[in-house]
Amino acid sequence: MRLLPKEEDSDDSLYGAVPLPLIQRDHATSTHGSEGGSHSWEGTRNQHLAAFLAGLGALCAGAVQGWTAPALPYLLHEAGAGTNYTAGAPAPISADQASWVGAIAALGGLAGALPAGHLADTLGRRAVLLLLSLPFALAWLLVVAFPVTVPALYASRFVAGVAMGAVTVVVPIYNEEIAEDRLRGPLGIYLDLMVTVGILWSYAVGAAVPYVWLAALCGLLPLLFAAAFWRAPESPVFLASRDRWDEAEKALRWLRGSRSLDDQAVKGELVRLHLSVAGVRRHLGLSRLSALRDTARSFYLGSPAGKAAFVVTGLMVVQQLTFINAFLFYTEDIFRGIAGASVSPLTSTVVVGVVQCLATAASFLLVQVCGRRPLLLASALVIALSVGTLAVDLAAAGEGAGPAGWLPLACLCVCMVAYSLGLGPLPWLMMAELAPVEHKGLISSLAVFVNWVLVFAVTFAFNGLVALLGAAATYGGICAACLMGTLFVYLVVPETRGKSREEIQDGLRFRPLVLACRS
Repeated sequence: MRLLPKEEDSDDSLYGAVPLPLIQRDHATSTHGSEGGSHSWEGTRNQHLAAFLAGLGALCAGAVQGWTAPALPYLLHEAGAGTNYTAGAPAPISADQASWVGAIAALGGLAGALPAGHLADTLGRRAVLLLLSLPFALAWLLVVAFPVTVPALYASRFVAGVAMGAVTVVVPIYNEEIAEDRLRGPLGIYLDLMVTVGILWSYAVGAAVPYVWLAALCGLLPLLFAAAFWRAPESPVFLASRDRWDEAEKALRWLRGSRSLDDQAVKGELVRLHLSVAGVRRHLGLSRLSALRDTARSFYLGSPAGKAAFVVTGLMVVQQLTFINAFLFYTEDIFRGIAGASVSPLTSTVVVGVVQCLATAASFLLVQVCGRRPLLLASALVIALSVGTLAVDLAAAGEGAGPAGWLPLACLCVCMVAYSLGLGPLPWLMMAELAPVEHKGLISSLAVFVNWVLVFAVTFAFNGLVALLGAAATYGGICAACLMGTLFVYLVVPETRGKSREEIQDGLRFRPLVLACRS
């Protein structure tokens, strides 16, 4: 049954195949409505299941991020590296090489992020995610085959980084496009939740098994991802943008749990899809040069696309100026370097991973109850306070007053909780929410590219800053950056909770950028 007109139909017949009353009550019978399968338990379950399966790709990325915490102490043969430490043997890598092992994945992230949006727009969200299981598996195979060979470690981290960068572009787009408006917040959390689970996987497994076995067990994750995600549906938005309406309707019915061929809610959502992807289909009909000019004209700062790009890129900058990735990559080193800490570095690392997972899981509920802006504001402010407290404590220790043994772990746990409730998951969610459909791939790629540039910068610079300025001054600078980030969120970031794609775009179109927070 064809609900929508062919591409060659005239504008006068745009709704010729759709009953007029259905169009008039579009908002009432689409993703906000309760007719048909729109609010069914089965539809809710199917959307969460699809988002979870896509999130397994983020699980693979998290394992890559967390691997350095247990692996680098082994590679450096540092005392206290637990079961991974081989006493008396020469260290396979130097401290400088260890910094590159930690940071080079971010360079791969840069290379993976830029083309990911275009590939997702060309091949489809599902197809790109399935293909990304290959570089993840190859990266771990290199570590297993050449466990202490520096060039192989560099290659492994770069290849894994390419896959990480692409995953962080495509998963948020996929999860936003399969979600009803009422579920967009919770489904948008899956990316960060699964990344934290993957980080905890590396922390916990690395504390229990030898170094090579850690890589081998991490290598099973992309195989699990490919097998599980194989039967997941393609994004209905992508299918609609390619005029594959029968497939889009089939995917949408499954995602909404609809068993009726005459479900008015699904029909209404298909009508809205037709309107929202009209710009995409027009763009596809242009020549390459004309398409480039059209895109350039759409990105002035006062346009919805320009405002969306500015807001999401700013959120990525604020996110990374918390230096959270440096904390994750060097968790054991941080605790090993804090004199007076009474909890072992290995135990502290696992505790931090558990706390981060639990806090991210809690954001499932809070993002719907509290909204995006309040969580972002509270997150940035609490991180500033916790890191500032640690800076004051370390400064006092430098003057002869020993730090409280539990305080470093407590401060870092508070920082992780605050990050996981706001600045961790919400920039990724809002990246997919704010970007117009026709520019979603490009805006997402640019924002994630900036994110990975900063991941590389903070990861590579963290140890050098601590050595140059001291831990207290470094953490004090992070505190100041978080306070500036709080101001950015207050002035610029709009609230998107409970709004449809059309309402979000109207807010970007008709409100001044700095007053967007009032919408």
